[in-house]
Amino acid sequence: MGKYTITYECGCQEVMNLFGKITERERTIARYATMDCPHCRALAAQKEAEAAGLPLLKGSDKQISWASDIRKEAIELIDKMREIATDKDLAESLFKPFLANTSASFWIENRAEITTSQRSLLTFLVAYTKK
Repeated sequence: MGKYTITYECGCQEVMNLFGKITERERTIARYATMDCPHCRALAAQKEAEAAGLPLLKGSDKQISWASDIRKEAIELIDKMREIATDKDLAESLFKPFLANTSASFWIENRAEITTSQRSLLTFLVAYTKK
């Protein structure tokens, strides 16, 4: 174990405890150098959400960043489902409350059902609207 100062692509720095072999630690440092820090990723995700007319997510920077990626995947599936929906009003009544959820932990905890397939997302949406 060792403490390392990680410099992200955005220029932000963070001190981290890294474990494992030195080669694994170096690989981790190199990987972080190619991405923005969690705070900058969360800010970018919130700006994208505002531009898309989506509500801002609530949670830690890491949660917001991760949940935003999950929500993007879900929106891609929903857009495909909108195209093939025969009853547009019913489809929107399922999608609207779901996309209005602002809890980052909700998106993270339900990621398997949300991003697996259109069928699993539809099943989840039906159960979600019945709550």
